[in-house]
Amino acid sequence: MEALQPVSKASTVSNDVAESEFNRWCEAMDLDIDEKYMSEDDLESFQSQKRRIIRYMERGAVVINGEGEAVLKPVKADHLDEITFHERTGSTIMAADKRKKNDSAGKMYAMIAEMTGLAPAQITKLKGSDIKVAEAIFTLLMT
Repeated sequence: MEALQPVSKASTVSNDVAESEFNRWCEAMDLDIDEKYMSEDDLESFQSQKRRIIRYMERGAVVINGEGEAVLKPVKADHLDEITFHERTGSTIMAADKRKKNDSAGKMYAMIAEMTGLAPAQITKLKGSDIKVAEAIFTLLMT
């Protein structure tokens, strides 16, 4: 595996390129992002998740790989170099079934772990903006 370049807080990717890559990711993952069909609440949530992801793309901390998958390069984590979010499957949904009924956070992190091929403990160690971006990618993939 080649060494990752340090991620800067300054923009390294233009907003236009980040927007284009975001749209390419949505197309590859078959995400319905047509805002004219979203309810007001869905639109607000979508725009918030999109903004968070694009900000990380501009910093070079989220890239879209050749398969159209989002790859997060955590800024604050020293236990992971990168996290690839694969398209959701039935196994993703079933990962939540292994958690207690009222454990919504545990269910979400179990599903993120299944999507990424990582252990839930690795996901829960993410902090700050890293976990927020991971949750944003997850949220859009689950819609």
